[in-house]
Amino acid sequence: MKTNAVRYAFLVLMVFILTMLISCSNSKSSEEKLEKIPRFVATDFEGKKFTDRDFSKVVGIISFVASWCGPCKVELKQINELAKKYDKLAVLAVTYEPAELMKPIVDSIGVIFPVARVDTSVFEAFGVDRVPARFLVKNGRILAKSFGAPIPQNAEFKKALITALSEKVSQK
Repeated sequence: MKTNAVRYAFLVLMVFILTMLISCSNSKSSEEKLEKIPRFVATDFEGKKFTDRDFSKVVGIISFVASWCGPCKVELKQINELAKKYDKLAVLAVTYEPAELMKPIVDSIGVIFPVARVDTSVFEAFGVDRVPARFLVKNGRILAKSFGAPIPQNAEFKKALITALSEKVSQK
């Protein structure tokens, strides 16, 4: 009787070990499970190009804004403050509008990060159907996204930002 119990215990232990080995070998890091940011090219008011690759080894915010959007002006001010506070934070605001509509707003706020024009297909690729919209990215993957109300009204986004900035960024 003891022999059967020992065999059963051994069998259960072996199944457990095999299960753990299989699950560990197939598991991806939590970061690998996150959605990659869509490919894009954006051009700022001076002609400098920015792409998705600029966000492959950094923590950053990509913000979608428009000149006609009142909350977008608040968004730009708040992200500007974040950019001043966190020098490790890469920030890019994008719009589908021409420079002559956005530049006066950007200049009046004193934005210290690039604001660039993208094709509306970039809005579609990110799933942006309203502005402001913001994406927190780390190592080219989306950690958090928020639509509508500016950052302070979205505690989860802000918490994810603080956490991401405190963690190491991939050097791969």
